[in-house]
Amino acid sequence: MHSKGVLAFLVWTFGNILALPLFGLVLRYLPASRGWLKFTPLFFIFLYVEYFAITLNLQAIKSALGGGIDISSFVFVKGDLITPIVIITGLAIVFFINKYGLKGSMLTDIGQYAVQLVGVVTLAGAGYLLGERMDLLWLTPDGRDWLLFGFLGIITGALGTGHQWQRFSAFEGRDVLRIGLWGGLFFGIYMFFVYLSGLFFTQNIILGVIFLIIILSVATSTIDSAVAGLQFIARKFKLDPRAGSLVAIIAVMVWPFLSEKGLTNLWGIMVQVRYPTVLIAVGLTAMYHIFKPNSKIRTQATGVLQKYLIMFKGE
Repeated sequence: MHSKGVLAFLVWTFGNILALPLFGLVLRYLPASRGWLKFTPLFFIFLYVEYFAITLNLQAIKSALGGGIDISSFVFVKGDLITPIVIITGLAIVFFINKYGLKGSMLTDIGQYAVQLVGVVTLAGAGYLLGERMDLLWLTPDGRDWLLFGFLGIITGALGTGHQWQRFSAFEGRDVLRIGLWGGLFFGIYMFFVYLSGLFFTQNIILGVIFLIIILSVATSTIDSAVAGLQFIARKFKLDPRAGSLVAIIAVMVWPFLSEKGLTNLWGIMVQVRYPTVLIAVGLTAMYHIFKPNSKIRTQATGVLQKYLIMFKGE
């Protein structure tokens, strides 16, 4: 929001909010998409994305502690101490999920979401009272170049992430579109207050403490989801789930060597692989549904077209 402009933030935010509803929409109206889980090469992409999900959120914790170039927050920890603290935090999450798996990740999500929602509402209010109204640009040159890439990168996020497939698969037989819509709603509420917080976020110790609490809840939630996702991927390769935990440990230990790239650059490296993969997969799945015998999609589309042709001729 501060570096790329308000419009870039809003476009990215709406893409983020729509990612889960899009997942539910694809599963409902393109049911052949469930067959993606039988296509082994796709799991190498999922592996890549989960690895970066861990890396990105370790980087977010570093930023909240006051290190790196990503966010202008209060400096709580000196540079030399930040890396060990972040690594220990990452390893603790890996060992927790190694023991409790997906159930542990989903149960802790309840508390983590509560903390981040209460935290961001508090941050918005405290920013209004203690901060200064930021002089933000509607769109920076960097934001203009990034706009489409950012939108495509984030709206395809759920469909291109192993742990989201793991969670939606756990809801077999449920209304997946409704689940996706509820997920989008709750995330949208959170992001609305993130927007308000960004308008007044300045370097202030009180705002910094609140921000640190929020980032810890968001980052730990995403990291534990990614570790559970790596266990899910390991099972798909017919390996022990602990193989996924081992990959997560490697991600944590390698993170310091990638840290200097910064949060936005690391995210860009991840999504430049993820979003084209998802777009190709959705396109091929849609074509299958359109051209297969007795296609409901083709029948419905033909009916709509004929209806409008009749209306046009009548005019």
